[in-house]
Amino acid sequence: MQAENGHTIPIPVKKGCALIERIQQTARLLAARFSPRRLILFSRKTGLDGETASFKLCMVAELADKREAQREIFRQAEDSLPFEVLIYTPREWSNALEREDSFARKIERMGRDLLG
Repeated sequence: MQAENGHTIPIPVKKGCALIERIQQTARLLAARFSPRRLILFSRKTGLDGETASFKLCMVAELADKREAQREIFRQAEDSLPFEVLIYTPREWSNALEREDSFARKIERMGRDLLG
């Protein structure tokens, strides 16, 4: 899978899952619109049937207004699958990674970078 900006977007969810496309669509939207330095899938909850019920992404991007970016992301969302996008600027991400107990460190360790 390739976004408009040329980033490869492999999606690490089980094959055959009907909701893989939703995660891919969200990743493509974010990559094309915001050109993030990092896009990390760090949480995926499944229902009793094993299908993805919701997911969380972390995006590291140079943005003038993170709140406006959040609003834009959710305005463009076309599906009812719940998801969240946690946004860091590159400076915030770098500073957070310096702290051993930061949530960013946990995301870095546990998540999967969708931009390759």
